[in-house]
Amino acid sequence: MSGVRGALAAGVAALAACIIGGCGGTGSSPVTSIRADPALFPAFKPGITDYVVRCAAGATTGFRVRAKGGARVSVAGRAHAGTFQVKPRLKPGQALTFAVQSGGSRTYHVRCLPADFPRWSVSRASTSPQAQWYVLTPYSLQDSTAQPNYVAIFDNHGVPVWWSRRTRPVVDATVLSSGELAWARRSGQTLGVDPSGAVEIHRLDGSSTVRTLRTVGSPTDFHEIQELPNGHFLVLTYVPRDHVDLSRYGGPKSATVLDGAVEELTPSGRLVWSWSTRGHVALSETGRWFHQQVLTQPVRLADGRAAYDIVHVNSVAPDGRYVLVSARHLDAVYAVDRATGRIAWKLGGTRTPRSLTLSGARGKPTDLGGLHDVRVRPDGTITVHDNRTGLHGAPRALRIAIDLKRRTASVVEQVVDPYSSSSPCCGSARRLPTGDWVIAWGGTADVVETAPRGGAIFRIRFSGATFSYRALPVMPGVLSAERLRRGMDAMAPR
Repeated sequence: MSGVRGALAAGVAALAACIIGGCGGTGSSPVTSIRADPALFPAFKPGITDYVVRCAAGATTGFRVRAKGGARVSVAGRAHAGTFQVKPRLKPGQALTFAVQSGGSRTYHVRCLPADFPRWSVSRASTSPQAQWYVLTPYSLQDSTAQPNYVAIFDNHGVPVWWSRRTRPVVDATVLSSGELAWARRSGQTLGVDPSGAVEIHRLDGSSTVRTLRTVGSPTDFHEIQELPNGHFLVLTYVPRDHVDLSRYGGPKSATVLDGAVEELTPSGRLVWSWSTRGHVALSETGRWFHQQVLTQPVRLADGRAAYDIVHVNSVAPDGRYVLVSARHLDAVYAVDRATGRIAWKLGGTRTPRSLTLSGARGKPTDLGGLHDVRVRPDGTITVHDNRTGLHGAPRALRIAIDLKRRTASVVEQVVDPYSSSSPCCGSARRLPTGDWVIAWGGTADVVETAPRGGAIFRIRFSGATFSYRALPVMPGVLSAERLRRGMDAMAPR
């Protein structure tokens, strides 16, 4: 499917290839050919079993099938030979299955994609991607409340094999150890201050919301859902603090600020541990962000108060006795001691007594800018999506080694993308066990899987202002295609 662009355009498109038996031998011809109206995505290849066709509810989808060389094609339990036509009325989410028998059997699935599903294009190199699935939440940075809201799981050919249309915007989505999906509701603001915010946990069959998690004492933020080995969850919230003097930084003398907090919740929503930036992070650590965004773009609370987002915590990661916390408006990662609440070390941002000295890939001093998505790897290194927001540089994915004895940190791996020259927000960078990276270049249209030394192996590019806040890679063996198909069939039975 190398170089496929704009393959979801409406109209008649041919899909002709060797489905069973291949095209070996000089002058050999395809056993079976299929033409579809509207067009199928992607172009047919023998190894690809899942396809989509964008169609309206109840509209007729036309398939013209030509079976040659004694092949028989079964559709809806009825076997055909020769040339025949099928014109099913498919509703969004429903699928048509083609089973081809010709010295063997193989089944292909064509699912009706909703007309309002975000548009995208795909490119893929000759090297196979290492991830099997990519969990995405495409939405528009320009107007997330007006466009349709989807959670989708794409395969490594760029085909959405599972999706769920939501009535409210969602930002983050993750696969839980149970095989269920969790995601957070997103409000229209840049962080979660809406009292109705929550984390929702769903089955693949969409039968119901398994449960809803809410932080205790203040609204649930949508930036992070981190499942712990004990089955608990780390979730974020923001707590208003009144009568704070920001005049030193150009703000009001008596302001309401938002302290970022992390809460550990049991599956039933009981609070068992929490930590807040209040009392641990000084106002001065907001630094350049006071004038870049904090003072010029206050957040509106539910009661109408204007509040200042002085930290903007956006990710957490367990790390033994510590919890790592990244904060966009602090340009930093903090290691928080779970037992004492004290900050053990700080990486990036304004200098404090707890700061580590950070060196770049060539040993030169470097910094972080509006970073996201801190994660801890089995070897103890950490990865981040360094947006470089406001620093006039391209975003980068970093892997960093920490040396607490020397109070230093070193970049041991860095990945950039020539198609992503700037990043206003958001993003994720996950290094796979096999060495590739899966990156959602924050606030841009691109989600890529890239080789360790750079070079995109696989790229999904959304159209317009649509992007995915994060991209969660799922390795083989975690989710089966059959489970995803069954989930879709349950949500849209024929």
